[in-house]
Amino acid sequence: MSRTMSRPIAMVSLALLLASVSTVQVGSGAVAQEVPEPTAINVEASAEINKSSLDLQGPVSRFNVLLPTVGSHNHRPAVVENGTGAEFSLNRVDPGDATLRTEVEDGTDVEVVEDDQGDQSIQLTDANGEIVGGIVIEATRSSNGEPVHSELALEGETITPKFVAGNDEVKEPVSVDVYASTVWYNKGWVTKKSGKKYVVNLDPTRLGRKQNALNTHKTHVKHAKKVLGSANTKKYWNYNIEQQFLCHVVGAWFPTGVYNMESWRPTKKWQQIANPFDRCNRK
Repeated sequence: MSRTMSRPIAMVSLALLLASVSTVQVGSGAVAQEVPEPTAINVEASAEINKSSLDLQGPVSRFNVLLPTVGSHNHRPAVVENGTGAEFSLNRVDPGDATLRTEVEDGTDVEVVEDDQGDQSIQLTDANGEIVGGIVIEATRSSNGEPVHSELALEGETITPKFVAGNDEVKEPVSVDVYASTVWYNKGWVTKKSGKKYVVNLDPTRLGRKQNALNTHKTHVKHAKKVLGSANTKKYWNYNIEQQFLCHVVGAWFPTGVYNMESWRPTKKWQQIANPFDRCNRK
């Protein structure tokens, strides 16, 4: 990428919080309390708003999203999700003026991906399949405020949306919300319970919740382990934890919140616990 980033306005260290157990005396009896003791992992991500672009640096690589020249007074760019992502809006622009362009480093693959609901977004990966980031058109509205579906076409690093209402292409002005992020998970930690029990926790970003189709599962696992760190992955990650994690990834019964994987739950494939009774953690 020919451009460089300067003056970062948001920097985040993706922290691993490892909780330990201590015993506290209360009156004449002993009561066990869990006391979290955070241990930082040096995995950093930043987002910066420049005059003409959103510039993002993730744990793997960097990229940016150029701000369209039309409707520049309506962009309202902002850094979000503790500095791992950024967003902007286009207000009442002609559909042909909503074209987006990203700039990436050499070796970064840019592709259109589709989730299990048929919604499309842009996914960026490096030569090793590691997540560089992604771009999502989160909401599109017609001039009368009705929701509009977007279909994405990609040529090189240029993203051209086509806006559709029902079976008809929208020709009138649209309002568009665009979001970009460098990670699928911005925080991970392990909470130790009594005995050998523990909980692995991962906090997904909006991008992580969006790009969750079945063919992304291996990448989600790889990315989650990167956030947790090699030492904690080796100690706490296993088949049982991974199946609970994949259940959360597909969005089974958990539209929001942190993914919690509990070591003492019975080991089941994720398809067996993706239901409203187990809710990814079979009792």
